[in-house]
Amino acid sequence: MGNSTYPYASTATAPYSTQPPVTASSVLLDGQLVGTGSYTTNVTGSGAPWLLYANGASNATFTIGGASYTVTPGSTVGTAAISGSTSVTVASDTLAGTPGAANTGSGGTTSQRYACAFGNNIFVQIGPSISNGGATTVAYYSSDGSSWSTTTTPSVIATSCFYINGYFVAPNYQSTSNWIRSTDGITWTSYNVTTIGSPSAQYTPANSPHVFVGNGYAVYATSPNSLANTSQIFRSTDGVNWTFSNGIDLYNPNNVTFGYMNGVAVWMMGSSQTGGNILSGGTTVAYSTNNGASWTNAFPSGGTGTYWIAMGNNLAVLNNGSTSGYYATTPGAWNAMTYPSVPNTKIWYANKIFIAGLNYNTATYLYSSNGYTWSTRSGNNVGQYNNLAFGKNTLAGSGTVGGTTESFTYLTVPAPTPILPVAYGIYNGATTTH
Repeated sequence: MGNSTYPYASTATAPYSTQPPVTASSVLLDGQLVGTGSYTTNVTGSGAPWLLYANGASNATFTIGGASYTVTPGSTVGTAAISGSTSVTVASDTLAGTPGAANTGSGGTTSQRYACAFGNNIFVQIGPSISNGGATTVAYYSSDGSSWSTTTTPSVIATSCFYINGYFVAPNYQSTSNWIRSTDGITWTSYNVTTIGSPSAQYTPANSPHVFVGNGYAVYATSPNSLANTSQIFRSTDGVNWTFSNGIDLYNPNNVTFGYMNGVAVWMMGSSQTGGNILSGGTTVAYSTNNGASWTNAFPSGGTGTYWIAMGNNLAVLNNGSTSGYYATTPGAWNAMTYPSVPNTKIWYANKIFIAGLNYNTATYLYSSNGYTWSTRSGNNVGQYNNLAFGKNTLAGSGTVGGTTESFTYLTVPAPTPILPVAYGIYNGATTTH
């Protein structure tokens, strides 16, 4: 890889050769992906556009200074003019694996674990204590998602947890003061947050994981005190300073997620409320394309009920706890699809796979690599999955056995396999114009 001459010689294990376009003026990078699915280096541009070429067993994706280009085998894609040393990553397509059986972890059942987050190579769960009626919060931490340990926190009631800017953060669910945070999930300290433009009445319902981190932002969705009001949305880049955004007529938001759709950064939010203002023009699905600053109704035509949302692989997938689901590649442009059995309302995306849990005391879950064709996977009797986080090729968090007893849940989601070999080339375009 990184050869300065062309064509790159083909071999038995690397049978494809790069072929510079006839309009290329010079070779910048030339090679093949054979034993690994990606290659990163710096390439120096001379102020001319680049010509990207690929050939082989799959597409090649070139990430150049933050911009992404997909090149199909045997084709060429041009870029804008590029000058100076620029980071370049070339990657092949990948094939999703088959997720493992769901398993029950260990660690005790002294709290209702409403939220789970992953960061700094650690899983963390947060929830109100069962022993004192939820008057305090218990935190759990795990290095593998299977074996969990408990730790104490400052006196606060927290039902959400997220990781941002080097901290696990658990908001006080009824106040902007006395939030708690930790760098390692073990030692927690209290702190106060600053809100800008926030309304005077703020209420965050319990049992509602409604904070998500993506694209450098944490988006925090709260419910109003009345069905007559809109939801309240806050945004932060550090977990300390929060800016109030325009809400939307969406009561009791219970999940927020982030992904890309056709190259556009998209946030989506779902609600667990199906009555009240929903009957008077509200929605249970909304999206934002400006990092949560404003929101647009995205309720699917013909849809009913509450929706949980997962995003990945340029898709958004909806699950409302019935066999009727939806998927979209453009925000709000939903396509109907059918689940092979009734999942619970939760759904996740990990390593190019969508995963939907089943209802109480079932030993199976559903998975899909494209968001609309689903397979069934057997597993241990872990009940309904509540809130899972992804890290270290593992989905881990809490589940409910029989609808009453808290349990730990984890399953392995293997890393996608590169589709190889792929030959690639980066060439300077024409340097003279007439």
